Amino acid sequence: MGILEFIQVLVAIIIGLGISEILKGIADLLRPGGRSVSALHLAIAAYLFIQQVHVWWAGWRFASVRAWQFHELLVYLLAVMVLYLAARLTFPEDPSSRDLRTYFDHVASRIWALIAAFFGLAAIINMWLIGTPFVTVGPVSEILLFAFLLLVARMPRPWLQTVALALVSAHLLWRAISLSLTA
Repeated sequence: MGILEFIQVLVAIIIGLGISEILKGIADLLRPGGRSVSALHLAIAAYLFIQQVHVWWAGWRFASVRAWQFHELLVYLLAVMVLYLAARLTFPEDPSSRDLRTYFDHVASRIWALIAAFFGLAAIINMWLIGTPFVTVGPVSEILLFAFLLLVARMPRPWLQTVALALVSAHLLWRAISLSLTA
């Protein structure tokens, strides 16, 4: 087993925990009892699910990292951990909670702050570990998303969250397509 495979085992565990949180929340919604949930809430849950799968899938890009240092591993794990935390906050602990709209209104700013942190860390990882030049579309778009999502976290208005969700989803689609084309 090489170092990348060794690292990816730990990453896969954290991602698996995040995916588990999203699936558990969706399963709780399917229980009888009429819960009030918004389309935006469900869309963010779907985005976080797909983003975590994408991070796992894109892990092969780290094959170009010749020698890992412990601090580099910690930055990579931090990016994965903030996705887990966002997934963990997406649904309440109590599966019998009925008013998920109110719950989401209370945690939306934290979720957006975590997603912003993910994009900030992604920019650092792309430039530092992978060696992507700063002036390329990847790091520039991640830095712009980081700044915009911090604004969304400070002012979590539904229309602004919808715009943010559209932007991060478009970014995810673009990154997934570009990874597929360069494979």
